[in-house]
Amino acid sequence: MANILFFILSFFVLFYLLNKNESTPVKIKLLFIQKLNLIAFSTVLLISSLNYFKILFFSNTYISNLLIYFSLIALVLYNHKKIKTFFTPQLKILSVFKVAFTTFFYASSLAVLFILIGTGKGYYNYFSDNFISVFLFICLLPAVSEELFYRGIIYDKLAGLYSTRKTIIISSILFYLLHLVNSSFWIIITIFPVSIYLGYLRSKYNNLIYPIICHIVYNLVVLNFT
Repeated sequence: MANILFFILSFFVLFYLLNKNESTPVKIKLLFIQKLNLIAFSTVLLISSLNYFKILFFSNTYISNLLIYFSLIALVLYNHKKIKTFFTPQLKILSVFKVAFTTFFYASSLAVLFILIGTGKGYYNYFSDNFISVFLFICLLPAVSEELFYRGIIYDKLAGLYSTRKTIIISSILFYLLHLVNSSFWIIITIFPVSIYLGYLRSKYNNLIYPIICHIVYNLVVLNFT
C-alpha cells in the first residue's frame, strides 16, 4: 500500500514541477504527456490491484501481463500514427552487438551482486521451467511495449520541450514510477540506471531497436536469473 501511495504522490509532484512556470503552448503539450501517462499508470494500477485481490481472470499472470503490455501498445498506436519513424535510421550490426554485449555484462554483474548479497531468489519463479514463457512475457513483450511508450512517444514529446539530458531523466523517472506499483521502492537501484542507459541509446541512435534489444537482454538476465 505504501508503494502505491508513494507512486501516486510522486506522479503528481513530478507533473506539478513540469507544469510550473511554463508558457501556455508548452503546458498544452505537457498536459498531453500527463494524461497519457495517467492512463497508462491507472491501467497498470487497476490490473495490479485486481491481481493482488485475486479477482476474476486478472489473477492469471499471463493475462494480466498481456493486458498491461497491450494497453501500452494501444496508447502508442492511438497517439502516434507514424510508428515507423521510431525505427529509422537503419541499424548498424556492429553497434547492435556492442549494445547487447554491454547490457549483458552490466546485467550479469548486477545478477552476481544480488546472488552474493543474498537477494537473488528467483523473482519470476513461476516461469522458471518454461523458457518460451520467460522470453515472451518477461523479455519481449515488456521491452517492445515499454520502449514504444517511454523511449518512443513520451521521449519524443519531452524532446520537443527539454534538452536531451532532461528528456532522458524525466522519461526515466516515469519509467521507474510505472514499475513501483508491484515492487519495492529500492527497485530504483536496478530500474533507474538502466532506464538512463535506454534513454541514452535512443538519443544516440534514434532507433528504438537498440533500447529494445538492451531491454530484452537486461530482463532475461536480471529478472529471470536472480
